[in-house]
Amino acid sequence: MLTINRCAFWPCLVFVLALLALAQNAAAQDSAHRIELFAEGGASMSNQVTGEQPNLVPINSTIFPVPEFLKTSFLTTGRLFTGVRLWLDPHQAVEANFSYAPASLSENGYCPLLCGESNILYPLRAFFVAGNYVHELPSVWRARPFLTAGLGGVRFFQPGFVMFSGNHFTANFGGGLDFRLSRHWVFRAEYRDWILAMPQTGEGSPGGLTHNSVPSIGLAYRF
Repeated sequence: MLTINRCAFWPCLVFVLALLALAQNAAAQDSAHRIELFAEGGASMSNQVTGEQPNLVPINSTIFPVPEFLKTSFLTTGRLFTGVRLWLDPHQAVEANFSYAPASLSENGYCPLLCGESNILYPLRAFFVAGNYVHELPSVWRARPFLTAGLGGVRFFQPGFVMFSGNHFTANFGGGLDFRLSRHWVFRAEYRDWILAMPQTGEGSPGGLTHNSVPSIGLAYRF
């Protein structure tokens, strides 16, 4: 069964909600500030992490440490992404977002002596929640580029194993382009890089940080 280093997922959620509450109070002071709802979909790709795991193999009643080379891949096929933005002024906003990614953890192992090769696939579900700061750059006609960065958490769940769950702290940054379709509707294309700790299958499994790259497109509605 997978073991994953824990982090404060629920405090991350509280942080996002508190950010929204503060922004809502600020926005209430000026009726010109706008609330925006958005929904997007896109690809989700992660890099691989490699390392060595000591593996004890009995030979003639003696235990010898044999290095086992492991390559761990956090695989995701897509990402559904939604949230709300509260504009503090024409160029600055705070955002609370939630996203879901069907995922899997692939572990490929190779041992030069006696062990042979192994390939194990762990199905996972990943739930991301984050609070972001958004800064809109000068617009060109109907196109409005923006930059964003934020903090949050990701919760992993393994279907079929009720006892398994894992939380990680995550940060994200990126940018995008809004194209105004009408007074309220906006077409959005963006890219975000989510940085998080690699899930591990054991104490010797390769760890470290992984980058989850998410290009996405969608629509936003501004009230």
